[in-house]
Amino acid sequence: MNKSSKKIKYYSFSLLLLILILYATFIYKLQEENELALATEVEKNSAERGSTFKPFDHSFEKGLKNLKKELIFDKMFQNILKPTKLEPFHFEMKGLFEPSDITLTTMITVDRFDILLNCMTIFDGLFSVALHIAEDSDLSENLEKLKIFISKNREFIETRLDIHLVVDKFPRQLNYLRNVARFFSRTDLILPLDVDFMINKSFIKHVKSNDFIFGKLLNGEAVFIIPAFEYHGVHINTTYESFPQEKKDVIKLFKEEKLMIFHGTDNKGHTSTNYTMWMNTTDPYRIEPNSFSYEPYAIFNKNTVPWSDERFIGYGGNKAAWWYEIYLAGLEFWVVPNDFLIHQYHKYDDSVRLKERHRNVKLFWNFLPEICNRYRVRLLEHKNEHIDLMGCRPGNNSRF
Repeated sequence: MNKSSKKIKYYSFSLLLLILILYATFIYKLQEENELALATEVEKNSAERGSTFKPFDHSFEKGLKNLKKELIFDKMFQNILKPTKLEPFHFEMKGLFEPSDITLTTMITVDRFDILLNCMTIFDGLFSVALHIAEDSDLSENLEKLKIFISKNREFIETRLDIHLVVDKFPRQLNYLRNVARFFSRTDLILPLDVDFMINKSFIKHVKSNDFIFGKLLNGEAVFIIPAFEYHGVHINTTYESFPQEKKDVIKLFKEEKLMIFHGTDNKGHTSTNYTMWMNTTDPYRIEPNSFSYEPYAIFNKNTVPWSDERFIGYGGNKAAWWYEIYLAGLEFWVVPNDFLIHQYHKYDDSVRLKERHRNVKLFWNFLPEICNRYRVRLLEHKNEHIDLMGCRPGNNSRF
């Protein structure tokens, strides 16, 4: 074959290849436009019907368009007690926010609306709230209470609050409710709290102005723990309006024995935080938990932290199990130097808590070897390090 024939063959092949590429590009663009048009038409039809349904992004529509919302939720929360009805964004905020904003996630019942408002007065970030209403004879009455709460406080709450409604006959699926509030939060950075904890007003400012803390949070490599306190003795009924807002005032009240570590100095749920270090530093410091029972409150990136195990029903072990898994997952544990939480006292039903704790203790001790096996690869990676993983390494404990 002469050079002329080779050139003709080469150019013919190149031209054919170019035509095929252009054709494939045309087909892809046409398919993309059709999917976008379909999504737009679905949204238009929903709006005409007065529906609040928002279609999935068209890039996911092909795989999800035939799935019912209930089926998706059933898989997302597959370990919960059922049946349960979940309505995300039952009340949907209308305010503007930045991706770097911070959302406080929590769970409430209809008798805690006032405490939620108190919390919103102190914390000026966003709120994602899982509201549980019991599916019993008082269902209609409680739904009416929700309606009145929204109507009465709309102007105050509508720029910062999303409410996700959960209706079932199971009163304390706490980890399920935590996961609902977290999943539907609008920002990556979240602060999961029980609603009766009040944080100092300057918390968000402190976090965002500290490049070290904010950077680690955005990267998702660490959790930042916030020391928790509570009043005791004759001061136990102090209300949130009188809570201190500066670290120096917390230290003063602590030395005067008006404030104490949440649940006491002998409680292993919080002592790993090292309160003595917190009182004497102005810099973040890293800690290693020294107890299975450690269950602090912290801010973190929701995209990198394990989810709360929904098999724990009621009080006892539900948070401790979650925090132990966070630890095994390799997240760094740091403590913020200038911020704090104070618990607003309220009475507990100790009889209910005692029964639930008894049941959850059994589950917790079965959970530990299970979670160790799940993170076995990471445990083996740490076999020569100082970190003991609290006896989780195979061979260190007869349970494993």
